[in-house]
Amino acid sequence: MNTKAKIRAVEKYNAKTYDRIYVRMKKADAEILKAFLNGRSLNGFINDAIQEKLERENGGQGLPELEHEPFIDNC
Repeated sequence: MNTKAKIRAVEKYNAKTYDRIYVRMKKADAEILKAFLNGRSLNGFINDAIQEKLERENGGQGLPELEHEPFIDNC
């Protein structure tokens, strides 16, 4: 059972640790993607796809190192 304190603690941790990125796609495409995932995590799938794309385009490396502080738009 999740207490209110535990829920607040998890929300605080998530806010500190993760950024939310929203993806918009047409409903028909989303339905096809959900069927393709066959119960797997959409979040994990998107993260894996991004990592694979970065590795292909960055010579086998993942995310490149930042040369400056990142711009974060908390919308």
